Amino acid sequence: MGSPMLMLVLSALALTAIIVAIAYVDLRRMIIPDALNLVLAGGGVLYHLATLGRLPLPSLITAGAIFGLLHVLAALFRRLRGHAGLGRGDIKMAAAAALWIDPLNVPLFFMLASASGIAAFILLRARGARDIHMVRLPFGPFLGAALLCVWAFEARGALADAWI
Repeated sequence: MGSPMLMLVLSALALTAIIVAIAYVDLRRMIIPDALNLVLAGGGVLYHLATLGRLPLPSLITAGAIFGLLHVLAALFRRLRGHAGLGRGDIKMAAAAALWIDPLNVPLFFMLASASGIAAFILLRARGARDIHMVRLPFGPFLGAALLCVWAFEARGALADAWI
């Protein structure tokens, strides 16, 4: 399996590269390609297989629940407001992100992504965005940053455990 340190460094590099690619595309085109979400999901499964030696069943269940719940919430929002509030790529990315982290840290992941997105929205508004209902912000970069933060927090603990 390799050393825990090497595994974490390689995983960090892979996760960062995937998130940078997603953020780049989402910022330019306001879309997260399915292929990148598949790479993110597959990377999460491979990460757990490499570090735990088994499929991350709790994370797989959590990812499925997130996917379903966010689809319902997005449909309700669209029905009530008449426009999308959360794109399908964002929904898929949130579910894929759950495959990288402990299910107990999913609320922290969503809180960080949402808080950073709200902060960016407030900054845009303060810099002169006129109609707040028309400000469109890609959510992928915020989901990615939150995933990196939560994953790094968990990896720090895993690394400490490996050295003890």
